[in-house]
Amino acid sequence: MKKTALIFSLLIVGASLSKAQTGNKISASQKSLLVNKWFESPKESNGDTITFKTSKHIHQPGVDNPAVSFAELTFSDAPDFNVNYWRWCSKTQSAYAGKWSTPNSVVKLDFGKQKCKCELIILDIQKDKLKVVVKETSN
Repeated sequence: MKKTALIFSLLIVGASLSKAQTGNKISASQKSLLVNKWFESPKESNGDTITFKTSKHIHQPGVDNPAVSFAELTFSDAPDFNVNYWRWCSKTQSAYAGKWSTPNSVVKLDFGKQKCKCELIILDIQKDKLKVVVKETSN
């Protein structure tokens, strides 16, 4: 009985801690790391989980499709961003700039009125690496 109560308590604590992680605010140091020019790293990306690096990926003959351009994302100190080769917006492929905000561990990209909006759910952020899940949103 005590063992069951202990396991149950640990499950509750673990669930509350994991829930707290998703709502965490991005720290000032993480935000300062975010302000940078990021290049998609195709070898470390999979589906909507994208890894960006501060160094540009160089196409390798016989490995990379030369017709594919990988995403570039630049965050400025102001809430502005610029992108190149952004494939996560189905509505507006031509929108390549907008405003960004970080209400929590999610970076919201707003390409402007009646244009695409995306969320970047931060999985990891370091000086030279940014790993996110990209989701197009409607709000």
